[in-house]
Amino acid sequence: MFHDRPKSDTGLLTKDILHECGYEGPKPVTEKVGANPSPLRMTFPTVKHRDSALKGTKLLKGKEAFTKCFIKPDLTYHQRLQHKKCIEELKNLKTANPGKQYIIKNFRVLEKE
Repeated sequence: MFHDRPKSDTGLLTKDILHECGYEGPKPVTEKVGANPSPLRMTFPTVKHRDSALKGTKLLKGKEAFTKCFIKPDLTYHQRLQHKKCIEELKNLKTANPGKQYIIKNFRVLEKE
């Protein structure tokens, strides 16, 4: 079953977002999380389909229609804590070294080359 709910700020539909990501698999099941229409939780039939959709999210980056669209995998509680620590470390490094750029990869803060 596929529910095509629009995003609250942009009016984009789930199928538009997946199409722009290059996702070609079966339509995922979506459900509204909270009172606000966004965020939207999508459940894919297999891990392969999920990875396919996440892999294409980089294609959305330069498109004006998707500036307020953020896609990320669902994390466990411990992964969210790790990510939060990385965000704080990233903020500290950016204030200490404003000329350098940093990224978070695999729950580690790395200097961008």
